[in-house]
Amino acid sequence: MGDYMDYSQALEYLYQFELYGIKLGLDNIRQLLNLLGNPEKQLKFVHIAGTNGKGSVSCYLANILECAGYKTGLYTSPHLSFFEERIRINRVSISPDELVKQVEKIKAILDNSPELTPTFFEVTTALSLRYFADKSVDYVVLEVGLGGRLDATNVVIPELSVITNIDYDHMQQLGTSLADIAYEKAGIIKPGIPVITGASGTALEVIRKTAQEKNSLLWVYPDDFCTEQISKGEFNYSSKNLTLSSIKTTMLGRHQVENAALAIRSAAELLNLFRYESSVPLVDNSPITTMMSGNSQSSDIVSPLNKLIMAIYQGIEQMRWPGRLEVVKNNPIVLLDGAHNEAGAKVLYQSLKNDFQYKKLILVVGLTEGKERESLLKILIPLADKVVLTAAHHRRAVQPEYLQSFVASLEKPVQIANDTQNAVEYALNMASSEDLVCITGSLYIVGEVRPIFCSESKDLFNAGKN
Repeated sequence: MGDYMDYSQALEYLYQFELYGIKLGLDNIRQLLNLLGNPEKQLKFVHIAGTNGKGSVSCYLANILECAGYKTGLYTSPHLSFFEERIRINRVSISPDELVKQVEKIKAILDNSPELTPTFFEVTTALSLRYFADKSVDYVVLEVGLGGRLDATNVVIPELSVITNIDYDHMQQLGTSLADIAYEKAGIIKPGIPVITGASGTALEVIRKTAQEKNSLLWVYPDDFCTEQISKGEFNYSSKNLTLSSIKTTMLGRHQVENAALAIRSAAELLNLFRYESSVPLVDNSPITTMMSGNSQSSDIVSPLNKLIMAIYQGIEQMRWPGRLEVVKNNPIVLLDGAHNEAGAKVLYQSLKNDFQYKKLILVVGLTEGKERESLLKILIPLADKVVLTAAHHRRAVQPEYLQSFVASLEKPVQIANDTQNAVEYALNMASSEDLVCITGSLYIVGEVRPIFCSESKDLFNAGKN
C-alpha cells in the first residue's frame, strides 16, 4: 500500500477490521487511544445510548449546540451512504483528505502494535476522537454503537449522559430481558454526571437504581419534562424551569417529538439556561417562559438567554436525518425508513397508519442477520397489500428466500427481487399514483435505495442550515 494512502485505500484499510466482528470490551480502545495521545481527555462529551432514537437525539442536540455558537462534533453509526457521515463537525462530514490523514495515523500505530486487534468500530471511534481533538471542538455528541457498558465509546467521562428508550434489540450481546438490556445501556452513567432518559417501566427502574448508586441526578421524560403536540411537525415543550411554545420540526412521527424533547432538556442542562434567572441553577421556582416560534421571535430581544432559546428553535427546525421516515418521492409516495428492530417497526407502523394517506401499501423489505426477523415482519406485513423481499449487498444480509415462506404464511402476495434496484422497479410498477411504497428493514437497504431517488451528495445533513 506504500507510505501514502489515497481515499479508496484508506476505506479499504478501515473495512478490513470488520473481519474481527463485534468484541464488547474496553481494553482495545483504551490501548489505541493511549497510543493516539488520549484525545478523549481533551474533549467535552454528551454520551447518548438507547435502543432507538439515539441518532436523532444526537443530531438534534448537535444542531442546537452549533446554533448556540459552539463548534460541535457528532459521531454516529452506522452511515447511510458514505463512511464520512459518521464523523461530522457543525454538520459537515470529515473530508476525504482528513479521513486519509487520520487513517494513516491509526495505521502507523497498529503496524507497530501487532498484538492489538481492534474491531472496525473501535478503530473508527478512536479515529473520530483524534480528529475532534485535532480540530479543537467545544463539544462532542457521541452516540453509543451497541449497548453501553462495554461499548467502545464508554471510555469517555461526559458532561451529560442520555439514554433514549430501551426495547428488545441485540439480545445475543445484551441479554434476553429488558432489565438485562437496561443494565448494559445504563453502563454509560458515570459517578456524579447528570442523566436524562426517555425510558419507562422495568428499564427505567434499572436506570434509576444505577443513577442513585452513582449519585447522578436523573431527569425522566415525560415526568420531569414533557411535550404537547399541536399539529404535525409542531409542539410545545415544558419543564419546571422552561416553557417553549410552537417548536417546529420537519421530522415525521410522534417519536421525533420525544427525541426533540430529550435534546432540548440536554441542551438546557449543558448550556445552563437557568443561570440567567437564578444564581442557583435548576432550583428556581419561577419558570422561564417564551411564546417564540420560528421567525416570529422579536429581534429587539438580544439577551444571552434569548439567544440560547433561539438556538433550540433553530436547531430543532433545521435537523435532517436521512433514511428515517423520509419521503423521497410523491405520486406514488416513496417512504424510506431504517426500521431494523421490533421497536422501530412499531414506530413505522404507527406512522404508516397516522401520518400518511394512501390507497395501497407496497412494502419492500430487506433484513440483516442477528435481528428478530419474525417479530419485525409480524408488525409490518399485515399493513401491506403487496410485499417485495430483497437483500442489500452486505455480508450480513438475509437472503429473501429465507423470508418468503413466513411472509406467504401471513397470506400476503410476495415477490422476490435479487437486488435493491430490481426491488424498487418491481414496487413502482405495482404502485398507482395514490399508493405508498415503503422501503424498510435495515439502514443498509435504505442506504442502497436512497441514491436512486436523491442526489449522491455527501452533504446530507445541511438542508436548512443558514
